[in-house]
Amino acid sequence: MALPFVPVIVPQRDPDIAIRDFAERVATMRRLQRSYFKFRSPEVMHKCKRLEQEVDTACRQILGTSPRDDRFELSNDDGNPAA
Repeated sequence: MALPFVPVIVPQRDPDIAIRDFAERVATMRRLQRSYFKFRSPEVMHKCKRLEQEVDTACRQILGTSPRDDRFELSNDDGNPAA
């Protein structure tokens, strides 16, 4: 199952379209991740990585951050880092 190449999300005039496109990419990424962990297919892993990069890039564009700012850290509900 080959996915067509889709360029990185760019801001559009209609924010609903951009949000829907982003949500569809995230949903596809999660579906492929579940498939990868079920079957451990190298082909699916490569698709997952490509979509993860696209989603990460879109997040950076939306949030206005750089790749160096991608420090994900677990936190409690109160926003403090988990111990």
